Order: sequence, then structure tokens, then C-alpha cells
Amino acid sequence: MPNTKHLLKFAGKPVEDYHAGQSKIKPGSKVYRIRSEYRWGEVENTFLINFQSFLKQRDVGKATALVIGGWDGATDGGLPTAAVEQLVGVRDRLPKLKTLFFGDITYQEYEISWLRQGDVSSLFSAYPNLEEIAFRGGIGLHLGKVQHKRLQKLTIQAGGLPANLFRQVLEADLPALTHLELWLGRLDYGGNVTLEDLRPLLDGKCFTKMRSLGLRNRDRLAEIVVDVAKSPVVRRLDVLDLSMGSLNDEEAAPLLEIAALKKLKTLDLSQNYLTASMIKQFKKAGIKIKADDSRVAESYDDEEYRYSVIGEWRCSGWLAGILRAIALSIFSRQLQLLNFLLSTFFLTKNC
Repeated sequence: MPNTKHLLKFAGKPVEDYHAGQSKIKPGSKVYRIRSEYRWGEVENTFLINFQSFLKQRDVGKATALVIGGWDGATDGGLPTAAVEQLVGVRDRLPKLKTLFFGDITYQEYEISWLRQGDVSSLFSAYPNLEEIAFRGGIGLHLGKVQHKRLQKLTIQAGGLPANLFRQVLEADLPALTHLELWLGRLDYGGNVTLEDLRPLLDGKCFTKMRSLGLRNRDRLAEIVVDVAKSPVVRRLDVLDLSMGSLNDEEAAPLLEIAALKKLKTLDLSQNYLTASMIKQFKKAGIKIKADDSRVAESYDDEEYRYSVIGEWRCSGWLAGILRAIALSIFSRQLQLLNFLLSTFFLTKNC
């Protein structure tokens, strides 16, 4: 799953943690992740200490990509205000920055549906050469009125994408955008984007250069999948990514008859609930499907349960729920360790 491990690769280069005081950086061959570092639940190096040390490196101005991990206080529900201000304040030190990932935080550190983002609008104006930006965490994320001439890729990973955030995306002035990836998520984690909300995007009236659209991690994907597949925007796409959703064979069957899907270079239905037989039917219909890691529905008391991949942990009993509440309310400073233990011993599925 995408948030079980820190990024291993970004912008075509391996990602490596930067530690305050290390002797040399190699921005030509590596991307550095700046984050607060913990040892047994206690802060060892703060985000600020690591970032200021990184900025003192002789070759920092050559960095074209950067990954921001956990900022100070992120695993206690803190906002990234100081981290954003730091990035904006040193824009002259990072003149070549083109790709930025903001929020590389794993579920062991803090669940994506707990992660609080904030006002990141100033990043767009501070870095006019950005070509790609990605955010993890949808709660409180505020893009503002974005105007950016060069941004080609925008990704928002969320356990649940709020409709007001989606509207900010639609209102963004991004004439160069070719790739849009949104994790819609679950209603009970704030993902309240409806089909009607999606209409302006599906009508193809915005982001006219967009060739890759990801509406990923959508719980109850069947409610929108046919309308999405038949929408005008699909006719100009190369890639339609509906992965990490909850689609089964019966719900996917109507897609076999939609002509526009046969013109795609890739229809990504990975990590849904498709059988090998259904995947073969897609290929026989001339649809270039990608369907890696298909899942099998869970059954309890003769009821079938299907979920989007990323949201929050689902506990295997009331005991795990109680322990989670204790971890949040009492042991917040040791949350990283406790969260790891809970996910190891009490979860039937983690996200």
C-alpha cells in the first residue's frame, strides 16, 4: 500500500533521509527527505534542525526535487504552518526546485485520515518553476486560488477528499496540467465528493491539456464508475486510473461496452475486486486494462464487505478501538510506537 513505507523513489531518483550534520549531499543523483526524527517516541532531530542543516549544504541550490516528511508536531495533530513558512522563506536557496512531495508520513507514524494539513497556497507562488507537487492528507488542506503556469502534475492523497478541497482544485488556473490524481476516499473519513461535484471535471471543460486522470481510492466506486467512463473527458485521456477502489465483477461489467475505454492506453483498475475471468473479458474487449493486486472481498455473517484501499485502520474487535483511543488521548508522544504495535497485533487490515 502506498503509505505503508516512506517513498523509495521520487522524480525518478532514490529518496534518502537527510540527517543534520551529514557531510555531503548529492542532489544530482538523490532526492532528500526532510522530517522530524524520532527514537522510541522521543524527538531526536526536529524538522527545523534537519532543514536548516540541509540548507547549509554547498550544493543545496542544485536540488530539483524535495520530499517533506513529518513536520514538527505532525504526529500530534499539528499543522504544517512552520514547515510551509520555512519553505517559502528559503525559495531563493532552492531556485531549481521542480518537484515537491509534502507529507511523506506512513500509517505507522500517523494515519492518513488523522493527518492535518493546512494553508499551502504560498508554495505555488514561491516556486514558479514547480512542475509536480503532491500532498498527503486532505484534512484542512487549503490550496487557495492557485495560478501556476508550469505545474504539470498535481496529486492529493487522502483517506477522504472533502468537496470544498475538490472545488479548489477545479478553480485552479493550471494551463500546463497534464496529470491530475485525487484519492477520493471514504465518506466517513471526509470524502464527500459526489458525482455532481465531479461533473465540471468530467465534462472536460477544465485542464484542457490533461491526459492522465486518477480518481483513486474511491469507496463505493460503482456509484460513479459508469458516468466517469462515459464522460467527455475520457475521450482525450491516455490514462484513466480508478485503482484502489471497491469495484467487483458485476459492477465492472458495464464498462466492457464503453467504446471510449478502448482508446485509452491504460485503464487502471488495480487493487479493486476483479477476478481473473473478468480481467480476461476486458482484454478480449480490446481494453488495455491494468489490474494488479486484485483483492478478495471479506465476508462476515454472510455479508460481503469491500473497501477502498486507503482510509484508516479497521480493528478486529472492540479492544483495538479502546487501545487506539488511549493512544490518542494519553500517549500522544509515543504514538508512533503504539500505532505500530496496534497495527501489528490488532488489525485485520491496515491502510
